[in-house]
Amino acid sequence: MRWGNGFFRWALGMVLVVGALLGFSASALAIATPPLAELTQTRSHLSAVVEAGDTKSKAALRAATADLSEATAVSLWIDPSDAVPPPEGTQVFAKATAALKQLNRILNDRTVPEAALLEATAEIGEAEDNLAVIAAEEDPGFHAPPGTPAKAWQAAFRDLGKQVTAAVTHVPQATLEAAAFNYATQLEEKSIELSAAPQAITGPPLTEKGKPEVFYYGAEGCPFCAVARWSMTAALAQFGKFSTLGPMVSSTTDLDPSTHTLTFYKSKYKSSYIAFIPDEAFTNQPACETCFWTELQVPTPAQQELINSYDLFEYEGHIYTGAFPFLDVANKWATVSSTANPELLKEMSWQQIATAITNAASPVGQAIDGGAEIITAQICEADGEQPEHVCESAIVHEYRQALKMGF
Repeated sequence: MRWGNGFFRWALGMVLVVGALLGFSASALAIATPPLAELTQTRSHLSAVVEAGDTKSKAALRAATADLSEATAVSLWIDPSDAVPPPEGTQVFAKATAALKQLNRILNDRTVPEAALLEATAEIGEAEDNLAVIAAEEDPGFHAPPGTPAKAWQAAFRDLGKQVTAAVTHVPQATLEAAAFNYATQLEEKSIELSAAPQAITGPPLTEKGKPEVFYYGAEGCPFCAVARWSMTAALAQFGKFSTLGPMVSSTTDLDPSTHTLTFYKSKYKSSYIAFIPDEAFTNQPACETCFWTELQVPTPAQQELINSYDLFEYEGHIYTGAFPFLDVANKWATVSSTANPELLKEMSWQQIATAITNAASPVGQAIDGGAEIITAQICEADGEQPEHVCESAIVHEYRQALKMGF
């Protein structure tokens, strides 16, 4: 009898229902093998039988194997057991499903061992289901809607983005101030130091539609951008409102790999005081095996002029331009790199980071919130000290004085 993938999904669903009734977690029952390991294993199994089929079967098996090779590319996975956030997970699902379609085309082909085909389709289906289960676990309290694993996975990350964005953009002002005060104390005592400090610049006023402009130039793969975005989001939320930001991780092959963060790509921001113009120049995925990250947003000529003028860094006695991240606040202050080190966020999830930001006693909260208030101080210097309840804060005033004295 040919049960195929539909039966597998039904059987797995029944196991999860029974498990829930008995008090077991979904992951304990469903994830015996991590999704990446399962897809890699399936690829190996298909490679072993590809020569057994006729011409049609060989073509399908080779295509399925190629699809699984793309689905298991190291750059797409945060770690072997993770849920893979968008957009990387979209590619994993697309390629795994494409492989599944190739196998379904030859399920009735007797030149290929039936057991091998059934096992492969079941393994791919299980890997997709497990990705959805793990994604749901990233977002406590989330209940996946009915539908395909890909839709459940997408829904989980969509909800996660909403929750994390809400948490980071609604940090109580008292918490920001307390954390930033603790951070300033450590800076004064020299028990910690800034990875990068804002530098005063004297360019022509940078504005957008009559408002002071905050220009950000970064890349989704950059780990220093990853930590900087948390501070930037918390700071900018005091002057305006963000749309939901998407969960993102830095490159899996760079320094401090897979640092959890949010992305400003396609984000929307509204403020009565300032304009925020982000440019995520590259994705976190290489354009090829030996290439840099794939280009995402090309800076405008005016933005490129800012980068060439103020995004400067020295390396081995030479001056270069175009470092990530680069933050220009109204052409009054420029910061090249991030104030905090991404190593601080090592192995932390989005939810864990968002929670730490609301804890003034947490080293992560102090670094992120301290960095946020340093940005806040720059904006207050640029926008006429508005809104007052933000700019008149004692710690913001202290950071404004530090800006004038060069930290």
